[in-house]
Amino acid sequence: MSNLDIGKTFDEITARYFQSGYDDMNQANEYFDAVEKICNFTMPKEIAEIFLEGKGGVQPDGYKALEYLAQTLEGINKAIELTKNFVASNEDVEQNYPGILKRFFDRSESRLKNAYKQIAEIYRCGKCGVLPDGQKALALYERLDEIELLGGKNKVHFESTALFRIVDIYAKGCGSVQIDGRRAVEYLIQAIERGYLCAFHWLKELYNEEKIDIEVYGHKLIGYFLEYAQKKCNSITDEEDDFLFITKNEIAESFKIVAQIYFKLNDIPKALEYFLKADEYGDSWAYIDVAKIYRNGGANFKADGEKLLEFLTKKLAKEERPDSSIIYDIAEIYEEGCGSLEPDIKKALEFYRKAAELGNTFAEKKLSDLTGEGKIF
Repeated sequence: MSNLDIGKTFDEITARYFQSGYDDMNQANEYFDAVEKICNFTMPKEIAEIFLEGKGGVQPDGYKALEYLAQTLEGINKAIELTKNFVASNEDVEQNYPGILKRFFDRSESRLKNAYKQIAEIYRCGKCGVLPDGQKALALYERLDEIELLGGKNKVHFESTALFRIVDIYAKGCGSVQIDGRRAVEYLIQAIERGYLCAFHWLKELYNEEKIDIEVYGHKLIGYFLEYAQKKCNSITDEEDDFLFITKNEIAESFKIVAQIYFKLNDIPKALEYFLKADEYGDSWAYIDVAKIYRNGGANFKADGEKLLEFLTKKLAKEERPDSSIIYDIAEIYEEGCGSLEPDIKKALEFYRKAAELGNTFAEKKLSDLTGEGKIF
């Protein structure tokens, strides 16, 4: 069938659906199915899946699948273009039949996105004999992102949002595309600025893998993680629900990352402030960082034994059971002194004995070294 015949058939069937006098979902679906047959984009997609999955004894062939998926894209784009042209030449259609048009364009956009995603995934993962090609995958995901934005439907899904696939390529590398932490972060920043909360999970992962240049992005990351923590804080209600523990963990983790970044930027007072916040929200290990800062000081912070003892004593009081590690730390501070706090061996021995009574083997050895007491039970 020639393009002219297709156009004529399309106009005829389109006119019939837009002159039927009603506008409901069934009519919209029938219209989509009719256009789908005229522009023939379902069959190529089904053939592509046969080649991708090797169905019915067919040898898997990624290049054949790409060929048929390209035909699918061509057919969907042709259907969209023909419908747009028909609407443009019939001014009353858009006003009188918004339901049919919305349903048609929604379904067409969904099919278009799925086809782009399938092609991009073949190039990203290297499927069925196709070598991974990061450049082609990136171009396709960029196009997919444009479609999602134009449709206003770029939902925050870890697996389906194009931006996160682009981040994945730059974070892990793909074919000729080398690992590029800076580009990965730039796309994550786009995602955050669009309001996608799941971008923070990617950001945490890249940060933990040390793929982010703190000198370049440190202050931006601080701002983003504090914003994320604040949103999570606002989501906490007075009700004790199943997600409260998870939410508090996410807040604590965000504060701890902020603290670590400040520490790397050599702002020790700010680092201390956020390590304390991380500890407050339940981070099990933040207190160690707090203790190190109070104990060792830094470029713009003096060691403070009194504050350290106050902090550890309060933390110990909050524990359901006595924590021998914290008691040992207190003993060590008294033994060695800290900042303006002078050593106090008598106090040190008192706390070493308390820790040893709880089974702390390091405390037992200390007692043996300092007094020759050895194991006390």
